[in-house]
This record gives sequence, C-alpha cells and structure tokens, in this order.
Amino acid sequence: MSVSKYRGEDIEVTTSDGVKLAGNWHAPNNGRHGAVLLLPAVAAPSRTLGLLAHALAEQGIGVLRGDYRYTGDSKPTANRSHDASMADLADKDVPALLAALKSRANGLPLACAGHSLGGKLSALMLAQYPDDVKAAVLITVSKVDASLWQGWRRYPVSLAFWLYPWMARVAGRLPAAPVGMGVATPRTLMEEWGRWGATGSYTTRDGGWEQRLTQVRGPVLSIGATDDVLYAPDAAMQGFLAMMPLAQSSRWMLTPQETGARKLGHFGLLRPPAVKVLAHRMAGWLNEAFQHR
Repeated sequence: MSVSKYRGEDIEVTTSDGVKLAGNWHAPNNGRHGAVLLLPAVAAPSRTLGLLAHALAEQGIGVLRGDYRYTGDSKPTANRSHDASMADLADKDVPALLAALKSRANGLPLACAGHSLGGKLSALMLAQYPDDVKAAVLITVSKVDASLWQGWRRYPVSLAFWLYPWMARVAGRLPAAPVGMGVATPRTLMEEWGRWGATGSYTTRDGGWEQRLTQVRGPVLSIGATDDVLYAPDAAMQGFLAMMPLAQSSRWMLTPQETGARKLGHFGLLRPPAVKVLAHRMAGWLNEAFQHR
C-alpha cells in the first residue's frame, strides 16, 4: 500500500469477470460530507485527476479514482490479447469501482463525476444505480458526434474519428505516443469511440447507451471551459445533455479569467490554478445534492 499527498492510498479492485483495476482512495480530511467516484477520460490515466481528488478531499469529500481495464496503472496494458469495449467499462469496471467506493464511504451519500468519457460513464451510473448514486458531475463532456463541431474544426475532429480506430486496428491498440495520448487504449474501445463520432449513435458491442441515458433522473452538473473549442464545444456539450431529457441538469461554463488560468482547454480545469476553484465549486454543489436526495 502506498499513500502520498496527491496520490492517495493505492488499492486494487476486482471486477465481476476477474480483471484487476488500480484505484486510489483520497480520504476526506475536513469533515465527512459524502464520497465521489472520479473517472478519467478515454486514453487518459486517472492520475490526471489526482489534484482534483486531493482538492475535493480537502473540502470534506472522499474520492476514489480508478483506471479502466488495461489502461493507466491497471495492468497488463492494452494489446491484442487484452482488449476492452465500452460495455466492459460501463457494466464491469465502473460498477466494481463504485462498489469499492461504497465500502469505504461508511454510509455517506455517493456521487459519480468524470472528465470527458468519465462523465458519460458517471451519467450512466446515475441511471443504473439510483439508490446509491445521488448525483453526477460531467467535466468537459460532449456528445461525440462530428456534426456538432462547427467550421474548420469539424475536419480534424472527423479525421480523428477515422484515424485513431484505424491505428488501433493495425497495432492491436491505440498507442499513446504517436497521437499525444496519456496511455495506450484498447482497440475495441477506440473503434466504438470512432463509430460514435462518425454516426452520432452511441452503439456498443453489447447494445447502446441512448436508452440508458434517457433513464437519468437525478441532479446532473455539466461543467465546461469557454475555450475548450476543439474537444468540448458548446453545441456538443448541449448535445450530450439533450440525451438525458429527464435529468435535473445544470451547466457552468468557466472562463480562464475566473479560474486564474491563462487558458483552460480540455484539461486545464484539472490543473493549477483552476483545479482549486473547480473543487471548491464542485464541493458546494455536491453538498447540496447530497442533502436533497
């Protein structure tokens, strides 16, 4: 077991099909108000969320962050023999992490939060486990649909939706270095992501997510950055919220100026100085959600 200021306590979580996931528990150190499962973006390790997890723990909210199968600190890494789909994440990995959080929360109310793909999975957990999950926070979460990108930006986005799955098929996974990603990503995961972007339809190997998202009924907070025009433009963020017509949705669009940052983009809210502002505001919203559910 390893514990450090920003890493938290290293834990191991086993999924229903026996896959070992790496997780990190950040115990609350300023009262105990609730606990949150914090999930990373596609092709990003959960350590990108370490500063946010620590800052939320300072606000009295316990946080468990974890890596999906074959990514980040979850070993082995993705290859032709170790593949994963979106359904694996939604139906095996995240439920296992949620169960691990529940076991550590000691009866505290729970929420799910995530960055990009992690936010989509958080919304699914709110629909699938309404008795346990009281709210979902979506950080720079957009509907993956090339038609929602405007002007010249549609061209590089559309290219990525074709190129990354092709690279994954050739290599057996999407390698991190050539495309500037944080971790190598399983082939099927990237193929499904590319198909989402090209068609706007959230199909997976075991079905689709559209129907599940229509079942979201709890509080959902969508947080965006005004200058994140390439990964999560306003129209695409609104497009994802529109997939949850029954949710109690709120939106914040944060500017670099109000967070003290020179720029934010897709990852800036997770880094200093913006991460402290984000954690403080998130904690306030979560505490309200915990009290009213």
